[in-house]
This record gives sequence, C-alpha cells and structure tokens, in this order.
Amino acid sequence: MPAKGVLKKVVPILAIAIVATAALLYVRKQNEPKPLVLAGTLEARTVNVGSLVGGRVVRVHVVPGHSSTQLIERMRQTGSTAVRNEAVS
Repeated sequence: MPAKGVLKKVVPILAIAIVATAALLYVRKQNEPKPLVLAGTLEARTVNVGSLVGGRVVRVHVVPGHSSTQLIERMRQTGSTAVRNEAVS
C-alpha cells in the first residue's frame, strides 16, 4: 500500500496550497484601488463666461445670480461672422 502513504503526504500539501492561494487572492482583492465617490455641493465664486463667436445679445434667459442648465442667452451674429456662417451653411 505505498499509494496510501503517498496520499497521506500529498493531501496536506495540497490543502496548504489551496489555503495559501485563497489567502493571496483575498489580500490582493483588499488592496485593489477602490473608486472615490463623493456627494455634496460645489460652489464657484467667480466664473468667466465668453462666446466663441462675435455678436450682440438679443435676450438673456437667466436672472443674474441664479443657476441654469438651460439656454442662458440668445445672440444675433453681426458682421463678418454672420457672413462666414451663412456661407458655410
């Protein structure tokens, strides 16, 4: 029964290897960087807003001091900008 003697030596070594692998995987999982998730309010004191095109402000849709995710103002293009944009259209 030499196979039984080998089996008695292999099973504990295999069990130790499985436990060591599980411990290694657990430690690696714990050390993974986790995403940073924050909740709160961000307040800006000064914001510089500019236009990429020239023109005149036709109508302002937001009251100064209030916030908006919608259209802030409507502009009418003047001069060469209007001519160039019409030519592109």
